[in-house]
This record gives sequence, structure tokens and C-alpha cells, in this order.
Amino acid sequence: MKSYYGLIGISFAPMMVSFVSIFRGFFQGLQNMTPSGTSQILEQIGRVIIGVGLAYILLPKGIEYSAGGAAFGAAGGAMIACIYLWIKYIKVRKEMGIKKIKDFFQQNDKLRCYGVQEKRNFLLRKKNNPNRGVPLFCRRSYEEAKKR
Repeated sequence: MKSYYGLIGISFAPMMVSFVSIFRGFFQGLQNMTPSGTSQILEQIGRVIIGVGLAYILLPKGIEYSAGGAAFGAAGGAMIACIYLWIKYIKVRKEMGIKKIKDFFQQNDKLRCYGVQEKRNFLLRKKNNPNRGVPLFCRRSYEEAKKR
């Protein structure tokens, strides 16, 4: 029963670390290791400061609480790294012009592909549709290729 608070403290870490891993993978996929390395340094510093700080603050309540606070330092460090990577992701997303899929298809009529959404696939399967046999191609590119 003495390990209960330690397990509760560490149980938040996997959730935070999974989000940190997503963002690190994004930046590593862009071959930009600076945000990933900086987040690891921030995570370790936060882990030590939060873990030791909570252990020291909770020591008068008992060693069990102190161990729980020290274990929570892992989640706290991951939270700091996640916030840093999220801010960097928002900046990079704006620079690269990454948008949500709905926004992308609403704003870019030229690139509307008929094989992307189910509604468009349904329209292509109608008997009177002249483009019925090309559900995976964009309508414009198919018509341009047809003209050549």
C-alpha cells in the first residue's frame, strides 16, 4: 500500500509522453532535430525540478506522498516538453501552410479529387456520369489528359 501514491504519480506520464512522441516524430520527419533535442532538455530539467520539488514539499506528510510527488515529476517534465513542442508545431504549421482537410478542399477547387470523399465516389458511380470509370483521379487532370 505504500507504493500507491507513487503509482498514481507515475500514471499520468504515459499519456503526456505519447503526445510528446507524436510531436517529436513530426519534427524528426522534417529532419529538424532542434525542437526534439530542446524538448528533451526541457523535459529532463522539468522532471528534476518538479520531482525533487514535490518530494521536498510532500515529505512532511510522509514518505509515500513524497515518492508520489517525485514520480509525478515525470509527467510534469513531459508536460513542459509537450507545451514547448506544441508551440513550435503551431509556428511551423503556419510557415508550411498546413491546414485542416476541410479547409484545404474548400479553398482549393483546383485540387478537388473525386476519389477522396465518399460523397464524391457515390456521385461518380451514377450511371449518367461521364467520369464514372475514374474514381481515383482528379476530374481536371483526367479531362486534361483526355484532351491530349
